[in-house]
Amino acid sequence: MKIIDRVYRGLANRMIQKGLIGPIAMVNADRVWSVLGAADAAEYFSSWVWYCINKNSGLVGRTPLRVYAPVSKTSKSFSIKTIGAQDEIAEELDDHPIKELLDQPNNDQGSHEFWALTNSWLEIDGNAYLRIVFDKFGFPAALYVLPADHVEPEPGEDRLVKRYRFRRKSAIEYVDPEEVLHIKVTNPSTPHKGKGPLHAAMAAIQRYMTIQDFEYALFKNQARPDTHIKLPAGTPKPERDAIRNEVMAKFTGKNIGKPLVTTGDVDLTTLQWNPRDAQVLTLAKAAREEIILIFGLAPTMLEISASRAEDESKRRAYGRDTIQPRLSRIDSALTRKLAPYWDDRLTIEFDSPVPEDTDLEIERLSKLVERKIITVDEARHELGFESMADDDKPQATQPVIPQPAPEQEAEDED
Repeated sequence: MKIIDRVYRGLANRMIQKGLIGPIAMVNADRVWSVLGAADAAEYFSSWVWYCINKNSGLVGRTPLRVYAPVSKTSKSFSIKTIGAQDEIAEELDDHPIKELLDQPNNDQGSHEFWALTNSWLEIDGNAYLRIVFDKFGFPAALYVLPADHVEPEPGEDRLVKRYRFRRKSAIEYVDPEEVLHIKVTNPSTPHKGKGPLHAAMAAIQRYMTIQDFEYALFKNQARPDTHIKLPAGTPKPERDAIRNEVMAKFTGKNIGKPLVTTGDVDLTTLQWNPRDAQVLTLAKAAREEIILIFGLAPTMLEISASRAEDESKRRAYGRDTIQPRLSRIDSALTRKLAPYWDDRLTIEFDSPVPEDTDLEIERLSKLVERKIITVDEARHELGFESMADDDKPQATQPVIPQPAPEQEAEDED
């Protein structure tokens, strides 16, 4: 590390300990970012940043990840089950080696922790580097998430990345691209390296941290005195101090708000807020909402929903617009990089994070059954149920043909 970087890191760490990371970020955000590292920046800059990262990554981590294969081309050496109706073209592999790898990437991490960590680095740095460990037969046997701020992809002439430079303490290790699964957020300026939401939110974070410093000062001492006591010119300092101490003793704590009676040439003035200073406090909400939006969360998600329908609508929009793209970014990279080691026809996909409107779906399927567009069993398969026994299936209603009354039959014969 260069001397200037060491000095700057020492200064930055002291500023962090004193709670002054906001002002230092305003001075030179890029230098703070490069010296502290992405992980430290995410931890110290803002509580809202950490909230957004953990909310998104938590949902990514608990979404099931599955492996599918074409029905007509599935190897018989693995047990499979049909997904959906009988005419579906894909089946899920239950005990394929790649499925076992994705469920238990390594001996120290389960699937939830591993994929949540993977997405966390995508949120923070825009890059997730998964180190692939191979067995003696050349198949992937384990996956490890490398700290993204310790990895630097080097662009190549005939390929996007020539090699990865991994900084391990004071040592440098160069890793072949075949051993790294690189997942990244698209960055047009550097196609070989992504850029995450945290980079985009830096300006809003800096504003928010500066406002927090002001609010802290306001909480501690209101950022300015409430009252100005003006004494005659030439009043000795001991007398000034005595008056100040007497006023503080009589009118703070439980005595706050009691009247003050004076004689002589004492001028007492109550200080008012500068409208511009008061306006600064309202900017915190705008900066917070900007941070939340950059990470894909709507500010309305922080509000208590007035109804169940409103809450479900928010969750569906969040799953569709925020989480689904993050899942697709990860599973498409897994399909491209890992699946070909066993069979390039395999597909790796997360389950949909969008909650279904069950009542609306049942109503839709009921209409299709009523109009004889689909059968009862097909509708049950759509909902995840098995076929019904023939005795339990509803019988089709026959049209009723009106029968003539007996008197009417006699009149017709005459």
